[in-house]
Amino acid sequence: TPEMERNIVAGPIALARKTIESGTFAHCTASKLWAYFSANDDKCDGRDALIASLARTLTSTGYNLKAMVKALVMSPQFRALSAKK
Repeated sequence: TPEMERNIVAGPIALARKTIESGTFAHCTASKLWAYFSANDDKCDGRDALIASLARTLTSTGYNLKAMVKALVMSPQFRALSAKK
């Protein structure tokens, strides 16, 4: 397709930039870290809102992963999950 051809010509840097600018990278990173820290507990109340908030934290801190992990472990959802165990 023409889009695929443009992506090939632009190279991987353009693809990475597009992924970051669209928010896909931040959302995927937040989702994967939640899955890791929660042992894949997708039944958490407010999970989608938490993922969106974590993605915003990641982007607003200049992609500071430490800040996002801190926000995750300080979240009510994570604390509730930890209390169950």
